[in-house]
Amino acid sequence: MEYAEEIVRFPASDGLVLDGRLAYPWAAPPVAGLVVFAPHPVLGGDMDNNVVAALWRDLVADVPLLRLRFDYRGVGASASPRPGVPLFEIWDLPPGPGIDAGWPDAESALTFLRGTLARVAPGAPIVLAGFSYGAILALASMARGCARGPAILVSPPVGAFTWEGLAARTPELLLIGAREDFAVGEAELRAFGVRAGPNARVEVLEASDHFWRGEESRITALASAWLRPRLPAPQPQER
Repeated sequence: MEYAEEIVRFPASDGLVLDGRLAYPWAAPPVAGLVVFAPHPVLGGDMDNNVVAALWRDLVADVPLLRLRFDYRGVGASASPRPGVPLFEIWDLPPGPGIDAGWPDAESALTFLRGTLARVAPGAPIVLAGFSYGAILALASMARGCARGPAILVSPPVGAFTWEGLAARTPELLLIGAREDFAVGEAELRAFGVRAGPNARVEVLEASDHFWRGEESRITALASAWLRPRLPAPQPQER
């Protein structure tokens, strides 16, 4: 399926302007939206990260989705709240990955995608995907009632996620971990999957680590097979 890619700018909640990439299908209206959340900026997270770009580009590549990836404040061409201040001072990486610094930008991206999707496919759902810290932002979006899934979380550091009641708000959830992942162990990930409820599925892949270099296709193949039956069917095109 052929997609057009557009550079987009959208406002964050405090007036900053964020930079993103929006892809939309040429030949069919989207059946859903997709937003991909990047890893933590202090740890090199941006929308060109290998896992982020692979999910944005290759997740159910033959299904028409309105696809958004973006940079957080102070990253790339996204505006900085304090120009000239080093990124690590703006974000101030805490002992756990927390959500406070990134939540306004995640919420703004969801608002932008929801508004854009409503103009071309009213009522279509939004799929969440996130890698590492981005997976925590996806969880926060569900826990705070801003999105209802389905969601794909790659290497989520779930030890930092403490919200209660997630199971009641998570219709469908796929958690993907790596056997050699330093950020989340298999036992911890599987325990979190149990707490997340019966609609959560956990997959741990061999011969991988947290960064998934050279392993991106394994993530997208697994996630695509899981997501495909959970999406609305494409609408037949008029001839």
